Amino acid sequence: MEKLVEFPVYESAEAHMSTIANEDGEPAFSAENIQHAEKWIEQQMQEIDAAFRRNQSLGLMGGTAVIKRSSKDDQKYFSHDGFISGRKVGEFIGVIRGAHGYKPKMRKKVKMPHVEVAEPDTAAKA
Repeated sequence: MEKLVEFPVYESAEAHMSTIANEDGEPAFSAENIQHAEKWIEQQMQEIDAAFRRNQSLGLMGGTAVIKRSSKDDQKYFSHDGFISGRKVGEFIGVIRGAHGYKPKMRKKVKMPHVEVAEPDTAAKA
């Protein structure tokens, strides 16, 4: 069976888009495409961070950012807090799935030791 698409294998996780070349040795991405992609990634990361912070302010923690897979995700999550309509497949839709509430357990009752306070001697002052 013939492969339709062959993806390049990288030896380094540090590879940058500008270093990826096609089979002719030409850069696979233009500088403009790279800049656009990096801006889009940064925007997605900022939106995800903002959603987790919003949940934290509501007393929720954990969960997973929902990335749109199909129009079914729009139908499934449209009533969730933070939902962003009109997103394309592969984009963050504003929802953190599986977040759960938490109550801080820092309050602890501590038994205070009994301390006797001596009354000042009035005779000593006179």
